Amino acid sequence: MRTVKVPLGDRSYSIKIGNGLLPQLGGECRRLKLGARCAVVTDRTVGPLYAKAALASLRQAGFAPVEIRVPAGETAKSLKTIQACYDKLARHRLERSSFIVALGGGGAATSTSRSGARSRPRATSRSAASPRRSCTAIAMA
Repeated sequence: MRTVKVPLGDRSYSIKIGNGLLPQLGGECRRLKLGARCAVVTDRTVGPLYAKAALASLRQAGFAPVEIRVPAGETAKSLKTIQACYDKLARHRLERSSFIVALGGGGAATSTSRSGARSRPRATSRSAASPRRSCTAIAMA
């Protein structure tokens, strides 16, 4: 495992990069004392490969995750897709104490959500993402 530190003053964070880290997602989130409700936003390409492991890790750590699957590809990056994500976040009652994991994408919906849910760990299939002070990131290769 490799750790990359991103120096941003009081917003600094570390990114963990390595194989087989996804099963640690729930434990990393638990260590950060995040709210119990969460969403895993993924697309139809990455979801079938990695969502099951992400959801299982979160459940094992005591979280109540819901999967939100969006179409894959550039054409799906639209306001219509983001609105569908917002609707699902609201339907599953995610709130300020909730968090969102962007699994291989989903960053637009997680970073623009106005529901009060904070964007949280982002696990991607090839690259790490940017956790904030109260979260961490796990990248899978």
